[in-house]
Amino acid sequence: RTIEVLPEEGYGNSHENLIIDVEKGRVPADAVVGNVVQGETPNGPVNFTISHIGEDTVTLDANHPLAGKKLIFELEVVNVL
Repeated sequence: RTIEVLPEEGYGNSHENLIIDVEKGRVPADAVVGNVVQGETPNGPVNFTISHIGEDTVTLDANHPLAGKKLIFELEVVNVL
């Protein structure tokens, strides 16, 4: 059986207000796209995924990596007790 979970029923939709650009010097020099870095906000620490590295800035995304994605689960019953 295949089960599909829409974004709003799973990890939610991606929110643009959770994506920010910071100066390149504020992330580790060896950072690459896909790395997760931790930042400090007024509400405490937040994990950001590096989504783009430009010449002067780095784009950080605080959305869950699966936000905005439809989840598809394929299930197989292997035993019934």
